[in-house]
Amino acid sequence: MLVLGQWLYKYAPQLHRWLYFLYKNWSDRHEIHILKRFAKANATVLDIGANIGFYARLLSKLYGPSSIIYAFEPHPENCKRFLKNTRGISNIQLNPVALGSENGHQALFLSDTLNVDHRLYKSASHARSIYVPTCTLDLWLKERQINSIDFIKMDVQGFENNVLKGMELLLRGPKKPVILCELWPYGLHEAGNSASAMIKQLENYKYDLFLLINNKEMPLNSQSNFQLDALPESKYFNLLALPRAT
Repeated sequence: MLVLGQWLYKYAPQLHRWLYFLYKNWSDRHEIHILKRFAKANATVLDIGANIGFYARLLSKLYGPSSIIYAFEPHPENCKRFLKNTRGISNIQLNPVALGSENGHQALFLSDTLNVDHRLYKSASHARSIYVPTCTLDLWLKERQINSIDFIKMDVQGFENNVLKGMELLLRGPKKPVILCELWPYGLHEAGNSASAMIKQLENYKYDLFLLINNKEMPLNSQSNFQLDALPESKYFNLLALPRAT
Protein backbone atom coordinates (compact mmCIF):
# COMPACT_ATOMS: atom_id res chain seq x y z
CA MET A 1 0.00 0.00 0.00
CA LEU A 2 2.83 2.42 0.88
CA VAL A 3 4.61 1.63 -2.38
CA LEU A 4 1.43 2.35 -4.34
CA GLY A 5 0.88 5.59 -2.41
CA GLN A 6 4.38 6.83 -3.17
CA TRP A 7 4.04 5.83 -6.85
CA LEU A 8 0.83 7.86 -7.05
CA TYR A 9 2.53 10.79 -5.30
CA LYS A 10 5.29 10.80 -7.94
CA TYR A 11 3.39 9.94 -11.11
CA ALA A 12 -0.32 10.62 -10.54
CA PRO A 13 -0.50 13.62 -8.19
CA GLN A 14 -4.16 14.44 -8.81
CA LEU A 15 -5.26 10.89 -8.06
CA HIS A 16 -2.92 10.76 -5.07
CA ARG A 17 -4.41 13.96 -3.68
CA TRP A 18 -7.98 12.73 -4.09
CA LEU A 19 -7.29 9.33 -2.47
CA TYR A 20 -5.11 10.78 0.29
CA PHE A 21 -7.67 13.41 1.28
CA LEU A 22 -10.44 10.81 1.20
CA TYR A 23 -8.39 8.49 3.42
CA LYS A 24 -7.52 11.26 5.89
CA ASN A 25 -11.16 12.28 6.26
CA TRP A 26 -11.89 8.70 7.36
CA SER A 27 -8.75 7.79 9.33
CA ASP A 28 -8.54 11.09 11.24
CA ARG A 29 -12.25 11.49 11.94
CA HIS A 30 -11.79 11.71 15.73
CA GLU A 31 -9.05 14.33 15.38
CA ILE A 32 -11.31 16.24 13.01
CA HIS A 33 -14.08 16.13 15.63
CA ILE A 34 -11.67 17.72 18.12
CA LEU A 35 -10.78 20.44 15.63
CA LYS A 36 -14.49 21.20 15.25
CA ARG A 37 -14.82 21.45 19.04
CA PHE A 38 -12.31 24.27 19.27
CA ALA A 39 -13.06 26.08 16.02
CA LYS A 40 -13.97 29.76 16.38
CA ALA A 41 -13.88 32.93 14.32
CA ASN A 42 -11.01 35.43 14.34
CA ALA A 43 -8.51 32.77 15.45
CA THR A 44 -4.81 32.36 14.70
CA VAL A 45 -4.00 28.73 13.97
CA LEU A 46 -0.75 26.88 13.23
CA ASP A 47 -0.42 23.76 11.08
CA ILE A 48 3.10 22.47 11.84
CA GLY A 49 4.18 19.70 9.48
CA ALA A 50 1.62 20.72 6.89
CA ASN A 51 2.60 18.26 4.15
CA ILE A 52 0.41 18.80 1.06
CA GLY A 53 -2.35 20.82 2.71
CA PHE A 54 -5.07 18.49 3.96
CA TYR A 55 -5.25 19.98 7.45
CA ALA A 56 -4.65 23.56 6.35
CA ARG A 57 -7.68 23.33 4.05
CA LEU A 58 -9.75 21.74 6.81
CA LEU A 59 -8.69 24.32 9.41
CA SER A 60 -9.50 27.14 7.00
CA LYS A 61 -12.98 25.75 6.48
CA LEU A 62 -13.66 25.09 10.18
CA TYR A 63 -12.30 28.38 11.53
CA GLY A 64 -13.70 30.53 8.73
CA PRO A 65 -12.40 33.38 6.57
CA SER A 66 -11.85 35.76 9.50
CA SER A 67 -9.18 33.41 10.90
CA ILE A 68 -5.61 32.94 9.65
CA ILE A 69 -3.91 29.58 9.16
CA TYR A 70 -0.10 29.66 9.23
CA ALA A 71 1.30 26.43 7.79
CA PHE A 72 4.89 25.17 8.13
CA GLU A 73 6.37 22.61 5.73
CA PRO A 74 10.09 22.32 4.87
CA HIS A 75 10.07 19.79 2.00
CA PRO A 76 10.17 21.61 -1.38
CA GLU A 77 7.99 19.18 -3.35
CA ASN A 78 5.41 19.00 -0.56
CA CYS A 79 5.38 22.82 -0.58
CA LYS A 80 4.61 22.83 -4.31
CA ARG A 81 1.73 20.41 -3.78
CA PHE A 82 0.53 22.44 -0.78
CA LEU A 83 0.36 25.65 -2.80
CA LYS A 84 -1.53 23.91 -5.59
CA ASN A 85 -3.96 22.28 -3.15
CA THR A 86 -4.68 25.54 -1.30
CA ARG A 87 -4.78 27.87 -4.30
CA GLY A 88 -7.43 30.53 -3.91
CA ILE A 89 -7.83 30.11 -0.13
CA SER A 90 -6.87 33.55 1.10
CA ASN A 91 -6.53 32.85 4.83
CA ILE A 92 -3.82 30.17 4.46
CA GLN A 93 -0.17 31.22 4.50
CA LEU A 94 2.58 28.70 3.79
CA ASN A 95 5.99 29.07 5.43
CA PRO A 96 8.61 26.79 3.76
CA VAL A 97 10.60 26.30 6.94
CA ALA A 98 11.05 23.64 9.61
CA LEU A 99 10.23 24.69 13.15
CA GLY A 100 12.53 23.45 15.88
CA SER A 101 14.71 24.53 18.79
CA GLU A 102 17.37 26.33 16.71
CA ASN A 103 17.59 28.95 13.98
CA GLY A 104 19.59 28.35 10.81
CA HIS A 105 19.65 25.28 8.58
CA GLN A 106 19.34 21.57 9.29
CA ALA A 107 19.38 18.28 7.41
CA LEU A 108 15.97 16.90 6.48
CA PHE A 109 16.29 13.14 5.97
CA LEU A 110 14.05 11.96 3.17
CA SER A 111 11.82 8.93 2.97
CA ASP A 112 11.76 7.12 -0.38
CA THR A 113 8.53 5.32 0.50
CA LEU A 114 6.29 7.92 2.15
CA ASN A 115 6.17 11.66 1.51
CA VAL A 116 4.76 12.29 5.01
CA ASP A 117 7.74 10.61 6.70
CA HIS A 118 10.65 13.00 6.12
CA ARG A 119 12.53 13.51 9.40
CA LEU A 120 14.76 16.15 10.97
CA TYR A 121 17.04 13.53 12.52
CA LYS A 122 19.17 10.65 11.25
CA SER A 123 17.41 7.37 10.59
CA ALA A 124 18.64 4.05 9.22
CA SER A 125 15.72 4.00 6.78
CA HIS A 126 16.36 7.53 5.47
CA ALA A 127 19.64 7.69 3.54
CA ARG A 128 19.18 10.85 1.46
CA SER A 129 18.99 14.33 2.95
CA ILE A 130 18.66 17.97 1.96
CA TYR A 131 19.29 21.10 3.99
CA VAL A 132 16.28 23.20 4.91
CA PRO A 133 15.85 26.47 6.82
CA THR A 134 14.91 26.11 10.48
CA CYS A 135 13.47 28.55 12.97
CA THR A 136 12.08 28.62 16.50
CA LEU A 137 8.43 29.54 16.69
CA ASP A 138 9.22 32.17 19.33
CA LEU A 139 11.52 34.01 16.88
CA TRP A 140 9.06 33.60 14.01
CA LEU A 141 6.27 35.13 16.10
CA LYS A 142 8.49 37.95 17.34
CA GLU A 143 9.57 38.91 13.82
CA ARG A 144 5.94 39.18 12.75
CA GLN A 145 4.70 40.79 15.97
CA ILE A 146 2.16 38.02 16.52
CA ASN A 147 1.28 38.02 20.21
CA SER A 148 -0.96 34.99 20.60
CA ILE A 149 -1.93 31.68 18.99
CA ASP A 150 -5.28 29.98 19.56
CA PHE A 151 -4.68 26.46 18.25
CA ILE A 152 -1.71 24.34 17.11
CA LYS A 153 -1.98 21.18 15.00
CA MET A 154 1.42 19.46 14.89
CA ASP A 155 2.78 16.28 13.29
CA VAL A 156 6.55 16.28 12.75
CA GLN A 157 7.50 12.60 12.92
CA GLY A 158 9.07 12.51 16.38
CA PHE A 159 10.56 16.03 16.37
CA GLU A 160 7.80 17.41 18.60
CA ASN A 161 10.02 17.94 21.68
CA ASN A 162 12.34 20.17 19.67
CA VAL A 163 9.48 22.23 18.26
CA LEU A 164 8.03 22.66 21.77
CA LYS A 165 11.41 23.87 23.06
CA GLY A 166 11.39 26.50 20.34
CA MET A 167 8.03 27.90 21.49
CA GLU A 168 8.82 28.15 25.20
CA LEU A 169 7.98 31.86 25.44
CA LEU A 170 4.58 31.22 23.85
CA LEU A 171 3.79 28.24 26.08
CA ARG A 172 4.87 30.02 29.26
CA GLY A 173 2.83 33.08 28.39
CA PRO A 174 -0.58 34.04 29.80
CA LYS A 175 -2.55 32.98 26.72
CA LYS A 176 -1.65 29.42 25.80
CA PRO A 177 -2.87 27.69 22.63
CA VAL A 178 -4.71 24.39 22.57
CA ILE A 179 -2.38 21.76 21.04
CA LEU A 180 -3.28 18.63 19.10
CA CYS A 181 -0.17 16.71 18.14
CA GLU A 182 1.17 13.28 17.33
CA LEU A 183 2.78 11.26 20.10
CA TRP A 184 5.06 8.65 18.51
CA PRO A 185 7.32 7.17 21.22
CA TYR A 186 9.65 5.38 18.79
CA GLY A 187 10.17 8.51 16.69
CA LEU A 188 10.74 10.66 19.76
CA HIS A 189 13.42 8.21 20.93
CA GLU A 190 15.07 8.19 17.48
CA ALA A 191 15.20 11.99 17.64
CA GLY A 192 17.03 11.82 20.99
CA ASN A 193 14.01 12.46 23.20
CA SER A 194 11.22 10.40 24.74
CA ALA A 195 7.47 10.34 25.23
CA SER A 196 7.87 10.74 28.99
CA ALA A 197 10.07 13.83 28.46
CA MET A 198 7.47 15.33 26.12
CA ILE A 199 4.70 14.71 28.67
CA LYS A 200 6.72 16.30 31.47
CA GLN A 201 7.62 19.20 29.20
CA LEU A 202 3.96 20.01 28.54
CA GLU A 203 3.09 19.56 32.22
CA ASN A 204 5.77 22.12 33.10
CA TYR A 205 4.06 24.52 30.72
CA LYS A 206 0.87 23.96 32.76
CA TYR A 207 -1.11 21.79 30.34
CA ASP A 208 -3.60 19.02 31.07
CA LEU A 209 -3.00 16.11 28.71
CA PHE A 210 -5.29 13.55 27.09
CA LEU A 211 -4.18 10.55 25.05
CA LEU A 212 -6.57 9.66 22.22
CA ILE A 213 -7.17 5.90 22.28
CA ASN A 214 -10.07 4.16 20.51
CA ASN A 215 -11.82 7.50 20.02
CA LYS A 216 -11.66 8.20 23.75
CA GLU A 217 -9.69 10.87 25.59
CA MET A 218 -7.69 9.23 28.36
CA PRO A 219 -6.16 11.57 30.98
CA LEU A 220 -2.37 11.40 30.85
CA ASN A 221 0.39 12.68 33.14
CA SER A 222 3.95 11.80 34.08
CA GLN A 223 2.66 9.34 36.71
CA SER A 224 0.40 7.46 34.27
CA ASN A 225 1.33 3.81 33.88
CA PHE A 226 1.10 3.62 30.08
CA GLN A 227 4.73 2.53 29.50
CA LEU A 228 4.82 4.65 26.36
CA ASP A 229 8.60 4.78 26.01
CA ALA A 230 8.83 1.01 25.45
CA LEU A 231 6.34 0.85 22.58
CA PRO A 232 7.46 -0.40 19.12
CA GLU A 233 7.74 1.68 15.94
CA SER A 234 4.21 0.85 14.78
CA LYS A 235 2.52 2.39 17.84
CA TYR A 236 1.58 6.06 17.77
CA PHE A 237 -1.20 8.22 19.17
CA ASN A 238 -2.59 11.71 19.13
CA LEU A 239 -2.24 13.91 22.17
CA LEU A 240 -4.57 16.73 23.16
CA ALA A 241 -3.02 19.39 25.40
CA LEU A 242 -5.37 21.86 27.08
CA PRO A 243 -4.19 24.93 29.01
CA ARG A 244 -4.68 24.22 32.69
CA ALA A 245 -7.40 26.25 34.37
CA THR A 246 -5.92 28.72 36.86
